[in-house]
Amino acid sequence: MKETNTVTLRGELALLIAIIINSLGVVLMLRSGSGISAISSVPYAFTKVFPLLSLGTWTYLFQGFLVLSLMILRKKFMPSYLFSFVAGFFFGKMIDIHEPWVNALPLSLPLRLFISAPAI
Repeated sequence: MKETNTVTLRGELALLIAIIINSLGVVLMLRSGSGISAISSVPYAFTKVFPLLSLGTWTYLFQGFLVLSLMILRKKFMPSYLFSFVAGFFFGKMIDIHEPWVNALPLSLPLRLFISAPAI
């Protein structure tokens, strides 16, 4: 049998694609006025009260706080939990990347309905 030394990164690629799509979904839902997901509602509230930091920054700070509180509650440091913070960091950065171009879209009623329509 022939052995290959290639590295398969299908899971990591799928995670990256999911982060990009989910962050776009959060920004589109906010732009259309349809609301926000439960996990993004706390960072969104912080953005409204303390607008010095962006929604993406508040998102990864909040997710980092959640990971840290999980480690404190378990009374155990788990290095694998730090990857959750890395994924949260990229999710927050992607929110900040999507926000300017989504906010440049026109905001008519048909476009709002198109943005917030559930996927089939």
